Amino acid sequence: MTPEKPITPPDVLNAPPEASVPPSHVVMARTTWREALALLACLTLFSTLHFLRPNRATHQHAAHLVGPIVYAYNADSADYVWLALRFPQGLATERGKIRRMRPLYPFLGWAAYQPLRLLEPLVPARAEALLQAQLAESGSGAIWAGIRPRQIIMAWLGEVGVNFLLVWLALGLLFAGLRVVFARRVAFLLALLPGLHFNTIDFLLVPHTEAFNLLVPALLVWTIARWQTGEWERQRAEGAGQIGALEQVSAPGREEEGRPPGGARLADALTSTGNSGRAGAFALGVFLLGKALLYPIANWMYEAARTRRPGAWRDLAVSLLLFAAPTLLYGALIKATGLAAYNHEITHYRQFIWMLDELKAGHGGDIPHHLAFGLVTTLRQALLGFLAPYIVMGALILRRNRSNFALPALYGRHIGVYTLAGLAFWTLSGFYMTRLTLTLFPLPLFALGTLAIRKTDRPAVWLTAALILEALLHLAGAYLY
Repeated sequence: MTPEKPITPPDVLNAPPEASVPPSHVVMARTTWREALALLACLTLFSTLHFLRPNRATHQHAAHLVGPIVYAYNADSADYVWLALRFPQGLATERGKIRRMRPLYPFLGWAAYQPLRLLEPLVPARAEALLQAQLAESGSGAIWAGIRPRQIIMAWLGEVGVNFLLVWLALGLLFAGLRVVFARRVAFLLALLPGLHFNTIDFLLVPHTEAFNLLVPALLVWTIARWQTGEWERQRAEGAGQIGALEQVSAPGREEEGRPPGGARLADALTSTGNSGRAGAFALGVFLLGKALLYPIANWMYEAARTRRPGAWRDLAVSLLLFAAPTLLYGALIKATGLAAYNHEITHYRQFIWMLDELKAGHGGDIPHHLAFGLVTTLRQALLGFLAPYIVMGALILRRNRSNFALPALYGRHIGVYTLAGLAFWTLSGFYMTRLTLTLFPLPLFALGTLAIRKTDRPAVWLTAALILEALLHLAGAYLY
């Protein structure tokens, strides 16, 4: 993240009628440190909404801090903190087996706790007393045998820090992906919207894996941006009839305008092989160890089918291998230790296998009805989860067009594939929660950005209004179902 000067593509306020027309100079803009810190500052500000309107429908426990200020936390939070303190041995226990196949978050919590252990002597006695009273009230005191209150506090703070890091990374990836088609200010405001979503606010300060609901689709948006810049590069090379043009642009020793030198080039090199998305596939596979969101891989399959570029199917095969590698390696490690794989979502909630249960019970005829109910429920929850953006979009649709701006076709198709795959995933899972539809944010986000530019000369004003409305709806408790 270094200062840079490129505009990739032309500023949308002066964009050509067809946004899919490749710009004359293709560079995927980097997020500067100033922009990254601004994202973090906004995220920190948003987190205060957790105290102003704690979601007691989702968080069963609460600690009264000062006056009316309440910190609410989830029933699973204690387990995540306990696992961070007992990692990795805790995964082998009866309590820890629930998270056994999702070890990434406990590992990150453990890693964050290690340096914080040095600060344990600084924990105030009042904080220890408050924690002990809270543990007694929540009924989780028994699991903390042999663990000091100061350790719990530091591990808890460590996992909150992990949440901030994951969400901050998500917003950074999202901003970079948006910058390929939107102007800087528009992209920045759009990137903030998922950060203000109630699922983000409710869990940002709470030990839990919900940050992956934002990180996984943000990674996909970033990968789509890589595919789009690669598409523009190929179009530009073909249009100029210069097969070697791209090699000259990326030749060693040549500094492209706006391309950061040094270490920043390493990240670019990881995905420079035709913008194949291999790095994105591997990162998605790693995130799968945090939360089992499988369906974005459909976009890699679509990209291979869409493009006629030589080696596309080879890239897909490599991407699928990279995607599966983290889970396969971890599964082999679990087997080598003699532990049994355990999937709580399938075993307890019967996700995806509920249809087999219906068939075994002789109720196969009910499956279409349940699927229809699941689809309608997921659509309704997705609408309610992004109520503020949709309200603003409704107002924008009533206005006359001010420009002919349109998303590149590649973006639109990939967002469509991702949305359909996500709807199918949640419908087939048989597990419906409004907060989980945060994973479907790309569609309303890009639709809002496109409408704001097409319908008004001041898109930033409308996007700011969407952010304010989102905050007001949260304070009003509109999302506390």
